[in-house]
Amino acid sequence: MSNFKYRISYEYLGPSKDDPFATKPLSPGQVQHYLNGLCSILPHHCSITAKDNSLFVTVVTSDSEQDTDTALERCVVKLNRAISGLSLIIDRLPEE
Repeated sequence: MSNFKYRISYEYLGPSKDDPFATKPLSPGQVQHYLNGLCSILPHHCSITAKDNSLFVTVVTSDSEQDTDTALERCVVKLNRAISGLSLIIDRLPEE
């Protein structure tokens, strides 16, 4: 089994071609609300810790690194596209 760790956080990117209505940053309360929503769509075998308006996600799986990265990215992209102004970023954390 492999152990993969990620940090998912919000970053204000401003208006863009993909999201022209992102005219101001989300409040910390809004960010926390959307991070909580992300928790509900992440795979159930993820261990999730919330801290400082970020989610720290640990996945223990027999899937490959690329498959795990893709599955997590798919969930984040789905939420980013659904919410105007939301830009959640995934950072892969080093293995311990």
